[in-house]
Amino acid sequence: MNDSTIQSLNELNHRFYQAFAKDFDDTRHAPWPGWLRLLPHLDAVKPETEVFQVTDVACGNGRFYKFLEKHWSKKFEYLGIDSCVGLLEKAPQIDSVRFEERDVLTQGLPELECTFIGAFGFFHHIPSFERRRKVVEEMLAALQPGGVMAIAFWAFATSPRFESKTLEWPEELEREPGDYILSWNRGGLGRRYCHYVDEAEENKLLQGLDITIRERFFEDGKSRDLNRYLIVQKN
Repeated sequence: MNDSTIQSLNELNHRFYQAFAKDFDDTRHAPWPGWLRLLPHLDAVKPETEVFQVTDVACGNGRFYKFLEKHWSKKFEYLGIDSCVGLLEKAPQIDSVRFEERDVLTQGLPELECTFIGAFGFFHHIPSFERRRKVVEEMLAALQPGGVMAIAFWAFATSPRFESKTLEWPEELEREPGDYILSWNRGGLGRRYCHYVDEAEENKLLQGLDITIRERFFEDGKSRDLNRYLIVQKN
């Protein structure tokens, strides 16, 4: 995928989230059921310090922090990163919690070292396989040895109800298998770029990395298969 297409798709999503941040936040407060299955993997990690360092990539309104605060007994420090100011403004304003406005796709991750790093509801917005692979590598590089990384891949393309949301692909843009433009109809009409990462691509994203796969599973949504989770540990 060429740089012009990548930039256009990234800008499309930026405009979408800025326009619909409030409507998105209104329906994004409940924790994801799949997060509960993540906790035993976090408990098994032995951090280099007494305090877990948690990084949440594309954190939105910070609901993963709220989940950890309620359901996890460990002491942790949290950093949430997102490019949407409108969603970050909805995040908890607490002195011990840090949020950073940052476009990971154009700026990369900040320099950090963490015990856990997660990306929930993000990878379907990353244009091009090369960029998705780069983000995986950057996330792993930020982890301490023995640290855990979790990614949830949105499995929207396997659900028949999303067929009606699929719009025509712009002729001027390159397209990779699994790329879609989806409509949004809450609070107005919107368009966003989404990519479906299937299991074959997931395996390709992990190829050659020094990791141990801890668990893979489907969870979330009424059918409990809305997201496909990947949990790995850095060797």
